[in-house]
Amino acid sequence: MKKSDLHREWARVLDMCEGTKVSHNDCWKWEGVIQHDEPCLTNKRMSAYQFAVSILEDKPVFVGDKVYSKFDGMELRVYPSGFDWDTVSWNPPKKTFMLNGDELPCPIKAEEGWFIDIKAGSGRDERFYFESHIEIDKVADAIIKLLKESTGNGE
Repeated sequence: MKKSDLHREWARVLDMCEGTKVSHNDCWKWEGVIQHDEPCLTNKRMSAYQFAVSILEDKPVFVGDKVYSKFDGMELRVYPSGFDWDTVSWNPPKKTFMLNGDELPCPIKAEEGWFIDIKAGSGRDERFYFESHIEIDKVADAIIKLLKESTGNGE
């Protein structure tokens, strides 16, 4: 990379950040670390500079960052030629399931936070974790509604 290439890359970053909530000072790295300041572009180790390739959801994106497909949740690594940025997100899509026509959030794999316990008379106890009490209420309400309607005790 030539010194003039560094200046062109910095100009591209300035243009990319214009009109966004992202500071251009957060869109470059020196030796893999965001500097939060203007680059001086005078260091002879030009390969130590890295510039953001895009802005996604108000956050700079660098080659090697992990993003997720909005279609199937597949984890993707950012590469130099880029993506169709409308098809990816920083966050994996929330998985859901259908129950009696209601779309409900799936439990998460982590075993911390909000949970629902299901206790069966045969000694089978299961605990399912969710990201919030709102998700728990939605799932619990749907299950209760299903069971009440199936016994004729629906509301």
